[in-house]
Amino acid sequence: MIVAVGAASVIVADRVGLPSIVLLLGAGLVLGPATGLLDPDALFGPMLLPIVSVSIAVVMFEGGLGLRLREVRAAGDVVIRLTTIGVLITFALVGLLGYYLLDLSGPLAAVLGAIFTVTGPTVILPLVRFLRLRGQSPVIAKWEGIIVDPVGVLFAALVFSALAAPTTASAITSIVAFSARVFLLGVLMGMACGSAYRRAARGGLLPYHLQPLAALGAAVGISGLSEALQPESGIVAATVFGIRLANSRDVSIRHVLEFKEYFVQLILACLFIVLAARLDWAELRAELDLKLLMFVALLIGVVRPLAVAAATVGSALETRDRLMLCLLAPRGIVAASIASVFSLQLVAAGYPDGQRIVPIAFTVIIGTVVFYGLAAPLGARLMGLRIANPQGVIFFNARPGLVALAKELADLGVDVLVVDANPGPIARARLAGVPAHRGNVVSREFFERIDLAPFRRLVAASPNDEANALACLTLQERLGPENVYQAPPEKQDSTDQSAGARQGGRRFGSTTIRRWLDEYPERARREKCIRVTKLTEQFKLDDLRTSPEPLTPVFVVRANGDVHTQHDDATLQAATGDTVICLKTAEPPPAT
Repeated sequence: MIVAVGAASVIVADRVGLPSIVLLLGAGLVLGPATGLLDPDALFGPMLLPIVSVSIAVVMFEGGLGLRLREVRAAGDVVIRLTTIGVLITFALVGLLGYYLLDLSGPLAAVLGAIFTVTGPTVILPLVRFLRLRGQSPVIAKWEGIIVDPVGVLFAALVFSALAAPTTASAITSIVAFSARVFLLGVLMGMACGSAYRRAARGGLLPYHLQPLAALGAAVGISGLSEALQPESGIVAATVFGIRLANSRDVSIRHVLEFKEYFVQLILACLFIVLAARLDWAELRAELDLKLLMFVALLIGVVRPLAVAAATVGSALETRDRLMLCLLAPRGIVAASIASVFSLQLVAAGYPDGQRIVPIAFTVIIGTVVFYGLAAPLGARLMGLRIANPQGVIFFNARPGLVALAKELADLGVDVLVVDANPGPIARARLAGVPAHRGNVVSREFFERIDLAPFRRLVAASPNDEANALACLTLQERLGPENVYQAPPEKQDSTDQSAGARQGGRRFGSTTIRRWLDEYPERARREKCIRVTKLTEQFKLDDLRTSPEPLTPVFVVRANGDVHTQHDDATLQAATGDTVICLKTAEPPPAT
């Protein structure tokens, strides 16, 4: 039931345009407190927290796999300050609010402040993935979520150990020693595991098709071993292991990432349902009042903006990216698990009001997830940061004709990118004002450097049919097979045994496009070879079809911004308000 409802919630959320974490929390509340169909504590018993710990280790490993060190060169200072200065500001302000607003004791308020320094990848990564943001804010939020998770867990453990120390001197000694053990052991274990995996993969000891399974087993294993040697170091080890693999130039991890992406998505769905189903309505009603709601509101509206402001002061980050970071701080699984553990430990240590930690934490989690889940998409849309409907086109090869087509699309507001391995054509494309990347669309470097969020389709039209087919086969894993297009191969007669191998995508345009691309440099000196026509009530599609010029339609930009690519000599369909891009061919195209 947990898996089925989790998967269904993610699919429904995608269809209705809501962050999945909002529907998952709602589903958990319905299955648990509302109906009693699901009682995670009775279902899993003492295995619940270990299962959650293992799941978090897998999520942290997957998050580490997505962290490229080159990503933070422009925003590295902001990430560091968010995970240091931001954590301290959050700790101090939340502690003060807990003490004065919620009437918690000093030690309890300090533990609460430490718990809510954690945002974590369990909530940040799904939200960032759903939003598809431009700019630096998604990179910063992703790095912050991954790094602040182990930092926050460690910070909470340090605060608790300091409270248990008999003297100030022993508290300081305990904090320093505990921090050193956790980070040194976690980093060393993660690096060692990453090096061992790298050598096994390079040496042929790990078959390629089993490497995702080996990586998953290694992440869980190294996390458990590190945790057994030193509590709280397991997630550090799993995160470092992922970062080590992500930044190894000689090991392919794309297949590992593809496996982990769906597996982790399912884990997160199940975790959120279990988290919400564990909520005790009686405890929540006893704690829920106006003061607690004010606490959540101040955490969202004051604490987070102050932490972001302190971390970004003096940086080159745009104002809208700073504002977006204020809308990316929901609390999730890690905060809930920390609260559950420390609540029991506080009661055992002689703090009877320690049981208040859990209902407070759940209220904050629900409040922040719902608020940020609804406010972040709206804020991103208002600030022009969200790519709500990606329609961008990637052109494989920087031939002059393709650059000219890309330029026309860009002038109509469509995101475009021209990719070529040769520096000369790339330089000329950039001089023409067309975004261009020097590299290969089938390389790991391309997927690491290029944010594919704005792009929906590929047009591969280099002179090499095999390279076009390979580009289509590679990109269809990301864009979908219906969104990759290839110029028709040169030979397609029945005796050509390689024709099938040289067609990897849908045919782009008609058979005349190859000749048009070859002739474009010479013809462009004498005449305009591309016709861009906006259909109106005075000039409709039939008028365009009956034009005396030999025209081959290749793109239609709809009035709502959607882009349609002509393929397989399909019948042209366009309405008033749409813009049609046609190639002016040297001879009439085949009838459509």
